[in-house]
Amino acid sequence: MDIYDIQQFERENDLILPLGYEQLIISTKNHPQLICKDYGDILIFTLEECLEYRKSQEMEKYCPEYIAVGCGGGGEVFLMEQKKSCNTLIVTEAGNLLSEYITPMDCVYLEDFFQEWVHQGCPAQNIPQLC
Repeated sequence: MDIYDIQQFERENDLILPLGYEQLIISTKNHPQLICKDYGDILIFTLEECLEYRKSQEMEKYCPEYIAVGCGGGGEVFLMEQKKSCNTLIVTEAGNLLSEYITPMDCVYLEDFFQEWVHQGCPAQNIPQLC
C-alpha cells in the first residue's frame, strides 16, 4: 500500500481521504488494527470497511462531505471531513449521519486530534462519551 494506491482508491470511489487517515492506511498496509489494537471498543476502518460503511449508511446521499474512518463500541461513528488537511475527528451516533446534524451542537468535535491519537494507539479513554 502506497500513495499511488490511495490516489487510485480516491479516484475510483470519488473520495478524498484526510492526510492522517491516509498515512495510517499506508503505514499499516491497510491494517489499522496493527496500531489501534489494545482497545477492543475502537475500530478504525480499513479502506474496504470505509467503503462498506459508506454504502450501508448511504453516506453519499445523506452526508457526502464526510467519511467514516471508524466506530466505537457504544454506537459511535468517527467521521472526518473529506479534506486532505482535516485532522479533526468528529464523534457522533450512527443516527446522526445527516449533514444537518453533524454540528458541534449534536456531535463531539476533537480538533487537531486524529494524528496524535493514532500515534498513541487510539486509546478509548481519549474519546469522550456522547451525551
